[in-house]
Amino acid sequence: QGFEVVEYDFPRYGEKSAVMVEEYLNGNLGSVNEVDSYQASVLYAVDRFAASKDMKNDLKQGKIIISNRYVSSNKIHQSSKIKDQKKLAEFLVWLEDLEYEKLKIPKPDKVIFLNMDYNIGRELVLKKEAEERKYLKGKKRDLHEENETHMKEAHQRACSLVKKYDDWVEIKCDVDNKPLPIEDIQKELLDLTLNIIK
Repeated sequence: QGFEVVEYDFPRYGEKSAVMVEEYLNGNLGSVNEVDSYQASVLYAVDRFAASKDMKNDLKQGKIIISNRYVSSNKIHQSSKIKDQKKLAEFLVWLEDLEYEKLKIPKPDKVIFLNMDYNIGRELVLKKEAEERKYLKGKKRDLHEENETHMKEAHQRACSLVKKYDDWVEIKCDVDNKPLPIEDIQKELLDLTLNIIK
């Protein structure tokens, strides 16, 4: 399309800055609920902070950044552990302050939520190449993925957050408990992305 685009993928497995995320996702720091929302969020934020210098340089050069997972993933997964609405609101404010104000990580112009039922997502994870998931040391699912309750609650939280934030937009990726064809999702995603850029 003639745009200069850089892709980032978080967490950046294999990088030093993501070591503690790998420890968390392997269950070495405790269960999903033993590692609270604040503790887990800091681990992911450190990895983004380590990448932020390169990201800022890319933006200065006029490049467009597309990131697979970002602060929104922390909002979804970590806030789903919090049931009390007042504590949830406090956490979301704290997280934005940590990442965008204190660590000065670039703030996205738009968050695109690819909405797929959590059960389909859990099954699709099993089709990922072992090379992609070396950090799991042979396991098929990470700490979040193996916990069905967590995945269900994270999906529900994502569906509520997309309504809360004006800069979030949703693309439905399944119908009748089956994923939509990749080509259909890709076309909608490309059209939406081009509208955002233009």
